[in-house]
Amino acid sequence: MKNEVPDFNSWLELESARIMVLSKKDRTALIEARSYRKKTETEKWQTGTAISFFGKETLKLWSIFISDEEIRFSALKTDEGKWEISVPIFEDGQNKGIISSCIEGIENPFIKITLITANGRIERTIFKNDIPPNP
Repeated sequence: MKNEVPDFNSWLELESARIMVLSKKDRTALIEARSYRKKTETEKWQTGTAISFFGKETLKLWSIFISDEEIRFSALKTDEGKWEISVPIFEDGQNKGIISSCIEGIENPFIKITLITANGRIERTIFKNDIPPNP
């Protein structure tokens, strides 16, 4: 099976598993997570999740099957709009990546995501309000 970032358009959305976290201050969306699943050709259920921070598409998590083994991956959408796939995520906690936030008490809250890919560590900082480009 070829592993690529799924778009979830052909997957079944699990409406009951949808999560929305709103800002206490202004009730805007901080985090939105949508869960999906689909049956593979071998009758196994793949699962997936799409996560947006501050309304910006940011992170996808999904499973694939190699033989009978389920393997999990994540992908981070870079500032350039390209998806970068993580190395496999293991159940023992290795390679899960890091999500850190600074959302209270600052003028422009942000969330920082770090993933380990085959080419090394990548990061993206998602600001609530777009920051102006450097001159």
